[in-house]
Amino acid sequence: MARTFQGLGFRPCELCFLERYAFYFGAPVAALTAWLANRSAHGAAQALLVLIALVFLANSGLAFYHVGVEQHWWAGPSTCAGALIAPVNVNDVANGVNLEPVVRCDGVPLRIIGLSLAGWDVVVSAAMAIYAGLGASLPK
Repeated sequence: MARTFQGLGFRPCELCFLERYAFYFGAPVAALTAWLANRSAHGAAQALLVLIALVFLANSGLAFYHVGVEQHWWAGPSTCAGALIAPVNVNDVANGVNLEPVVRCDGVPLRIIGLSLAGWDVVVSAAMAIYAGLGASLPK
């Protein structure tokens, strides 16, 4: 889905990229977990489900932080939000004209049913954490 939004011209910010790591980790580890469970390695599968739950719980927290930056509840990383604090060198500006523009973390270019993509990431990551946690708590 993220590629779809990028294809439509919505470029991700630095926090958006960080939030993707949970999914990059979760998909192959979930496949490994299913494979282990199918091979009756229930203890290893259960441990991996706990790990998946913790990763998505942490990602839900990161996404909530991103929502807070978008809503201006708190300051975001200096690399993608906030005011310019260093003096500007005219030569640096001239050289930077051809570089990719910085995508701000404190802006919301797209809302779906009232939530930003970071807001949806809170919901999806929390649901994944709960789902993996419930799976880990099931008897063998």
